[in-house]
Amino acid sequence: MGEIFLAETDPRPKPIELNVEPRFKEKWEVFLQHCGRNAIALDGRVIGATKRDFNLPAANFNHHEEVDRTSTAATSQQTLTEIRLGLFETFQKDGKPFARLFVEDCDEDVSTSVALFEMYCEDPGLLDNWRVNQLVEIENRLDMSAGMYPMKHDLDTFAQLRWVYEPYRSARRQGKVSTMDASGMAEIIKEIGSRIRKFVEEKAEQIPLDGRYEVLGGGKSWSMVKEIGSDARVKMIADGIKAILSVAEVPTQEGQEQHWKYTLARMSPWIKFPLPEFYSYLNEQEGILAGSPDSWGGSDLSGGSPKTAHSKIPPQRMEQLLNEFLERQQE
Repeated sequence: MGEIFLAETDPRPKPIELNVEPRFKEKWEVFLQHCGRNAIALDGRVIGATKRDFNLPAANFNHHEEVDRTSTAATSQQTLTEIRLGLFETFQKDGKPFARLFVEDCDEDVSTSVALFEMYCEDPGLLDNWRVNQLVEIENRLDMSAGMYPMKHDLDTFAQLRWVYEPYRSARRQGKVSTMDASGMAEIIKEIGSRIRKFVEEKAEQIPLDGRYEVLGGGKSWSMVKEIGSDARVKMIADGIKAILSVAEVPTQEGQEQHWKYTLARMSPWIKFPLPEFYSYLNEQEGILAGSPDSWGGSDLSGGSPKTAHSKIPPQRMEQLLNEFLERQQE
C-alpha cells in the first residue's frame, strides 16, 4: 500500500476515517484484500469504474478509467447520490454511520466528496440544502468535461467557488501537488471542506476569474498550452479551443533529468482528439507496460502522463508525436 495519513489521531471513534495515499492506485480486487470492511475508494484511488461489494461492505466511486466520461457523474455527484439513497444504511459500525475513505489526491472532486461524507455524519440535514446541490452540480459539469464545460463564469457563485477551491488550485499552480506528501494533501482537503461549509452557509469570499494561458504549439484541431491562471480552460473554451495538451515542467534538483507533466483534455467525445488511443501510443513511446498503475491513462475526455514518473519526452517532441499519430489516423 502507499503512504497513509490518518487525518485524525483522536482515539475516540470517528464516523469518517480519512486515509490519504498520494499517487497510489490499485485494482479493485487488491483494494478489497488490503482495505476490507467499510472501505470506500474515491476518484481514481482504485483503477476502474464504480463498483460495490454489499457483503463487506466496500465501494469504489470513480469516473475516470473504463467509463464514458460524458455520461458518468463526477465522484462528488456520485457520492451525494449514494449517501442520499441510503449508503449509510449499510456502511455502519455498532449501529452508527461509519466509512473508511481512501484517496490518492486532494483535487476539487476528492475534497468535495470527503466534505459531503463528513457533513452528513455530523448532521444529515446539512446535505438538504440548495447550496449543496448547486456546488455539486457545478463541480460535476466542470469535472466531467475536464473543466471545459461552457458556462457563464462571471457570476458571483463562480467567484465564490474559486475561493472554495483555491487551496488546491494554488498548490497545483506552484507545482506542489505532484510531490506533496499525505499530510499536505490532508490539510488541503480539510481546508476545502471548511470553505465548503462557509459556501453552504452563504459566508464564502470571492476570487476574480484568472483565465491566463499561453499557446505553445499544437495542430489542426488542438492546442499545446501552458496554463497560467486557475481558470485558463474557461478562457480557452471562450476562445474556441476545444482540445488541449497542457504542459508543465516538473521541478527538479540540479543534475536531475528534466521531466514534464502533461494533461490531455477535450471538451467532449465529439471533438476529434482520441485520448484513449493516445495513452496506448505514448506508453509505447516511453516503454511503459500497458496497465501499469503509473502510466499514461485516464478517461475518454481527460488524462495524462504518469503521476509519479511523469514524462521524459520534451514538449516539441510530444507535439510532433501527436501530430504524426493524428495524420496516420486520417490516412
